[in-house]
This record gives sequence, structure tokens and C-alpha cells, in this order.
Amino acid sequence: LVAAVALVLIISGIFLFINRQEEVTWTEVRTTPRRSPRSIVLSDGSTILLNASSWLKYPEKFTGKNREVYLDGEALFTVARNERRSFIVHTDRQEIQVLGTQFNVQGYSSDPRTITTLITGKVKLATYDNNHQAKNGMMMHPNQQVFFDKRSNEVSVSEIDPSDAVTWIKGVYSFRDASLDEITRRLEKVLGISFVITDDADRIEKYTGKFFSHQSSQEIAAVLNFKGQFRPEFRNDTLFLLKK
Repeated sequence: LVAAVALVLIISGIFLFINRQEEVTWTEVRTTPRRSPRSIVLSDGSTILLNASSWLKYPEKFTGKNREVYLDGEALFTVARNERRSFIVHTDRQEIQVLGTQFNVQGYSSDPRTITTLITGKVKLATYDNNHQAKNGMMMHPNQQVFFDKRSNEVSVSEIDPSDAVTWIKGVYSFRDASLDEITRRLEKVLGISFVITDDADRIEKYTGKFFSHQSSQEIAAVLNFKGQFRPEFRNDTLFLLKK
């Protein structure tokens, strides 16, 4: 009987020890529009620059076999190398796994696509459908940018200058051959301006240009209307791009 009691106590002690080992304290960070990137240093020495209108969840200390964080928004990751513990970034229906590297993720859950840009190192990228069933898996190499369309589950890869993807850390938002819909979606998040495009044909028009985080709403309207194709009108902090 004494031996049985001792065995129960030992098992209980092991169970409590394991539970304590698995306890994780999480930190959540939210940023607002028109603010400088938020710099975050993780317990392993990895650094994250978090863009405007973004949310990040990370543990105060990594305790499991992997280093895992959760992102809804945009961030530039510089991951400390650790051969034994992968670093995993979870976004809406996408997972990025690395050992040590630098990459940018534009992964707002409200956007129809997620954009991942690899600057150095290698990453393993996986995408999922609405039922969290794996759809695509691939290895990315430096200077590659992957577009994941969450509506069609399709993935496309292009070779780019990765510095173009991180101009936001200096308050510059660059667009190259981007639709007006894509541009206004991004500006809504980072600058806090609401847009209404009244003509569907205008949504798919392509533009190339730059915007700056210090620009006023009126200056943004003037840039978008550089060809005089719209009649910009502000109504209760919303910019309507009316067809002329």
C-alpha cells in the first residue's frame, strides 16, 4: 500500500511538472494606423518590426519544440538561427517555417491574399483552405515573393528586389502595376483612411506610384486623382472616388 501511494505521488509530481513546463504566457501587441513601426525583441533574440494596423501574439519565453508566433497584419522578421527549434509564423491560412532568416509578411486576415517576401535564408511556406486542409507547400529562396490568393487557393511566385517590399519601415508605400482596389485596401490599413470607389471598372485600373505616411488625406486624394479621372469627395472621414 505504501509503495502504491508513493507511486501515485511520483506520477502526480511528474504530471504537475510537465504541466508547469508547458505553461506559456502570451503577449499581444496591436498597432494603429499612421504610427511608426513597432520594434519587438523576442526571448530568443529574434526581432520583429510590426507595421500599422497589425496584431502580433508571441510567448514571453519559447518553451516548446518550436518557436511559434501569430500575425494578423504586416511585419518584418529577423529570426535568430536555431538548428534545433524552427521558428513558425502563423497567419490567416498560411504558415511560414524557418530556422534563421529575414522575411516580410503582409498577411491581414481581411485581405484576399497574403504576400511573403524572402530577403535572406530559406523558408518553408504552407497554405491552407477554409477547412485548414493543406493546399500548397514550397521552399522559398532569397529575392522571391509569393502571392497566396485565399479565394482561389492559388500561389504565384516572382523574383523581385526585396528592398521594395520593406520600404514601409521608412514610411513609404510603393506600388507597381497595382490595382486601385489593392492600393486603397493597403492605405486604409496603414493610413487610417476609408475609401469608397463608386465605379467597379476603376477598381481594376493599374497604377504605379508611392505614398508617404506623413501625407494628409487631401494629399492622398490628389495623388490618386493625378489624371483628373475622379471627383474626390470627403464624407465623414471617408474619401469617395466618384466617377466624373
